[in-house]
Amino acid sequence: MFTCRFDSSVIASLSKRVPNSAEYMLGEDKNPNIMRFLIIDEDRAAIFGNAGQQEVVVIRNADGQVVFVEQNGEGNVFTYTINRNDGTAIWNKAYFAMDTPIALMALGRCSTTRGPDL
Repeated sequence: MFTCRFDSSVIASLSKRVPNSAEYMLGEDKNPNIMRFLIIDEDRAAIFGNAGQQEVVVIRNADGQVVFVEQNGEGNVFTYTINRNDGTAIWNKAYFAMDTPIALMALGRCSTTRGPDL
């Protein structure tokens, strides 16, 4: 099981005031997002986070990274990439909020445990 803590983030959206430009906000989250991932089999895992539990897809690469792909109830796709060599992690979200495109990237660290510690 991976337990990940995402503390730092950047959120970007298209500017409604200045055409063809983006607005962004950097954040050091006072209340970090904690996500837990339990690998079920070669291709599937479960995510446990703020919105409850959901099954996700697992993708691995030869460099020791594992990617969890989540599709939420609205159909948006989020990815969580974890470097198994050092525990660093990247969380990407891209979605539309009231017809405004939003992009979020958060950075964090993950630790591993042997079983479900939920």
